Amino acid sequence: MGGVLYVTLAAIGAGLVASTVRWMIVDTLHHWTGISRPRCQFIGFEQKAGAYDMLGEMHYRLHRTSSSNLAICSGEGSCPFSSLGNRFTIR
Repeated sequence: MGGVLYVTLAAIGAGLVASTVRWMIVDTLHHWTGISRPRCQFIGFEQKAGAYDMLGEMHYRLHRTSSSNLAICSGEGSCPFSSLGNRFTIR
């Protein structure tokens, strides 16, 4: 259990470092060159919110299906008692 916690904390720390480096370099460079932040326009957001929700749901289902397929395939190939376990072992 401790390994999972350490890996999770390391991933969060790496994300914070990457975000800080991006802020220090890319955002400063954009400021120097005169590129401004885009202005958020929320006019018409209500009409587009349904499409955004549908897109998010479709991506969630795609990743859920892909992860399920990966779990099934890796479990089937590594199980010594399954019929496919002897044929598809990774060496």
